[in-house]
Amino acid sequence: MLEKCNSPDELNEREKFWIAYFDCRRPHGFNVLEGGEIFREQNNRRRVICIDTGFEYESITEAARQTGVSVSCIADVCNGKQGVTRGLYFRFVDVPLEEQKQFVCKPDIRRRVLCVETGIEYDSGTEAARQTGLPVSKISEVCSNKRKTVGGLNFVFANTPREEWQLNVSPKRRVLCIETGVEYESISEAARQLNIHQASIGNVCRGKYGSAGGLHFRFVDVPLEEQKQFVYKPDIRRRVLCIETGIEHDSIREAARQTGRCSKKISEICNGKRKSTGGLHFKFA
Repeated sequence: MLEKCNSPDELNEREKFWIAYFDCRRPHGFNVLEGGEIFREQNNRRRVICIDTGFEYESITEAARQTGVSVSCIADVCNGKQGVTRGLYFRFVDVPLEEQKQFVCKPDIRRRVLCVETGIEYDSGTEAARQTGLPVSKISEVCSNKRKTVGGLNFVFANTPREEWQLNVSPKRRVLCIETGVEYESISEAARQLNIHQASIGNVCRGKYGSAGGLHFRFVDVPLEEQKQFVYKPDIRRRVLCIETGIEHDSIREAARQTGRCSKKISEICNGKRKSTGGLHFKFA
């Protein structure tokens, strides 16, 4: 506690003073602004409702505390400067929904969403995003036919007639996990059994990512040497030795798991691009 103030105006003034006193604006500290803009009584005291959850809050500040979203982002949504923040919609309680400009062109807010593959129906696109781990913006684009799929899944608004569904079905390709040697019928099956994001596994198989959840994957119908994500990685599954402990690990990933160090940094050390990590030195066995 630096100081107690008796009014928002005094808070603004003293905030400016202390930020200047400690010289804590970037790059010297965490503050971006000079202060004096947070405690605006008009916005700070107006009740706020979260459209998705239905919860009401006494103020923007209270909404920020309970949801973990920044004050400025919630204020921007309430004031119509942006449409959504962290997948949530907010509005001032004293302003009717139809009068807030950020919602005028969004009649699909709170429309129920159906995942075609799983058959699960969600209360909203935001709820679908929370439960599937997929971006709410991309789910919305799929429902609005602006995007084909997201994470290999098709979504539609639940009230859309079945004959109007525009589905994009990809042929199932068997997937192999390099580390475990286990084959799966499809990317989605691998994702379900390993609890790894489906899109991440797909990106690894297509060469966009190197690994997903610490594991390497490839399509079974494509030879290992023809998959570009492995062409320049001959050190996959090479045994690794920790100099300090003398322990030999089956792979970089295994070394990372057992030592608690970052696999990327261990790889850089083994390839001579880095000296050590956490005081430990590694080399290919």
